[in-house]
Parts: sequence; C-alpha cells; structure tokens
Amino acid sequence: MEQLQADLQLVRIYRSLIRCRYEDALRQLDELLCDRPDHGVAHGILADLCNWLLDDPRRARVHFRFAVRFAPEVEMHYHKFAKVLVTLGDAAGLEELIQLAQGRSGIDRTPLIIACAEVKERMGLWSDALVHYRSAATLATDDDTEEACGKSVERMLRRLDAARWGRISQA
Repeated sequence: MEQLQADLQLVRIYRSLIRCRYEDALRQLDELLCDRPDHGVAHGILADLCNWLLDDPRRARVHFRFAVRFAPEVEMHYHKFAKVLVTLGDAAGLEELIQLAQGRSGIDRTPLIIACAEVKERMGLWSDALVHYRSAATLATDDDTEEACGKSVERMLRRLDAARWGRISQA
C-alpha cells in the first residue's frame, strides 16, 4: 500500500471514529496494519482504542511501543503510552520510554519522568522516586509543575527520613 492510500485509509478510520463506528474503525485499522505494519500513527490510534474502548492496557502497550518506534515525532504517543504504563505499574517500561524520548526534539519528558516517579513511589522505591522528581523539577517549564515536583521531593525526603529513623530505633 503506498503512502497516499494509507493516508486515505486513515481519513476513513477517523471518519468512522467520529461517527462512533468503532468496530468499523477497528476493522480498517487491522487492514491498514496488515498492509503497513510500520504505520506508527495507525498503531497509536489502535493503542488508544485498546486502552479506552476495549479496556485492554496490555494490548495498548504493544501498539504504543510500535507507535513510538514508527512515528517517533508524535509527542501524544509518548504521553498516552506513559498513562498506560502507569496503569500497568510498569516502572521499567517508563524508564525505557524516557530514554526513547530523550533523543527526540520536541518531546516534553517532564510528564514522563513524573509518571515514572509516581509509579516508583507507589512501589515504595522512594529513593528512585526522589531522583525522578528532582529531575522533573529541573526540566519543568512552568511554575506549577516545578512547585508540584518540589512538594513531591519534600514528601520523598520525609518518607526516607522516617524510614531511616525507624531502622535506627529498631536496632
């Protein structure tokens, strides 16, 4: 399938989505990806549908991996992929995604780093979360994000301090 045909197929897919004809859109995406398995935008659309329509974040993760591989310039794929990885509690996947985004211009890594920090915090990996929150604070481009990261850094320091004192008192 040549590029023009693939683009026309994408227009038909968007039209089906706008009309809430999700089964038709899924069928068309399947056809497009059979012909063009390297079509990153189509993988991104399918990943979205897998996540919010089919409630299948594991399948969404697979397609978002292809989306960022084959359409690395589409920032939205990175941020939606991060949300799926947060849902799955996949800190390693988030670390990998941050590394992929690092080499790309125009991709804001701050939300990705914050997402990774949040997952690590939930896992009780407070030292790792602290590193990520500090990194996000230095990359933040707005005052609200910088302030939120600063508060998260303070929270991690309190947790680490409390854990340290808990171990000392038990000794």
